[in-house]
Amino acid sequence: LVLDAGCGEGHVLTRFLLDRFPAVYGFDLDIARLHYAAEEQNSLRLGQANLEQVPLPDDVVDLVLALEVLEHVGHPEKALLELRRVTRRYVLLSVPNEPFWRMGNMARGAYLSDWGNSPEHINHWSVWSFRKFVARHFRIIDVATPFLWTFVLAEKV
Repeated sequence: LVLDAGCGEGHVLTRFLLDRFPAVYGFDLDIARLHYAAEEQNSLRLGQANLEQVPLPDDVVDLVLALEVLEHVGHPEKALLELRRVTRRYVLLSVPNEPFWRMGNMARGAYLSDWGNSPEHINHWSVWSFRKFVARHFRIIDVATPFLWTFVLAEKV
């Protein structure tokens, strides 16, 4: 079982997960994005959920993805603990790589009055600080930093 936590419009679900895994689920808080995902691919298993209260039992998911999500949540520690609770093994997480994300926004003339901060981003991590944040609850397997993002693959221990 794979869970895309914060699946948005379902692009990762439909492009990378659906044909590769026998059971794939997507949760998002934004109902409009879930409706869009369902219209694009009616076989998706979708649900509305807050990552701070994932409606799944403990240790039921083999892999949880939370891609470009944790920078948006009010209590990222609580969300990370929920992802840890529902996975039996792995998480793949990504967030913008600060301060480079803001610098990229400013270079393209975006959000200049906010010093490049995307308005919906309420949490900010550098590569080092995100690795440290995740390592409090998981064993880090790998960290990748493609351009303006930080990806962490980690295992529940």
